[in-house]
Amino acid sequence: MSLRTLSAALGRKTRLIASVMPHRGGGLSYVPPQSRATAPLPEEAELIWDDGNGVPEPFLDDHSKYGVSTSHAIFAVLVAFGSLTAFYKAIAWWDPVAHRPVGPHHLPYDNLRIELGGDPSIPVSSDQ
Repeated sequence: MSLRTLSAALGRKTRLIASVMPHRGGGLSYVPPQSRATAPLPEEAELIWDDGNGVPEPFLDDHSKYGVSTSHAIFAVLVAFGSLTAFYKAIAWWDPVAHRPVGPHHLPYDNLRIELGGDPSIPVSSDQ
């Protein structure tokens, strides 16, 4: 493919994108310049979000107005942890180790006792 063909193909594509984008909400709209600060900003200026819609709002949400009290939050956490504990105890009671389709894995040389840090001077008892 020649350079002329490539540039012609890319030129058509960019012209197509440039003609379609403003009609499909793709931007290219005018953004007015922002006003500059003429006086020092107040200390809490970073805590207020003012996006220009006329209703400045706090940057951090105030969840106390939603009715979540401390006792309700503690109750929700205790219910969550209680549910997890009940699920864990049910799985432990069901004993998934006994339901495994394969047997336990034994390694050679006395289950690699010396290789895994066992003391070679202690003799191996026959009951193990």
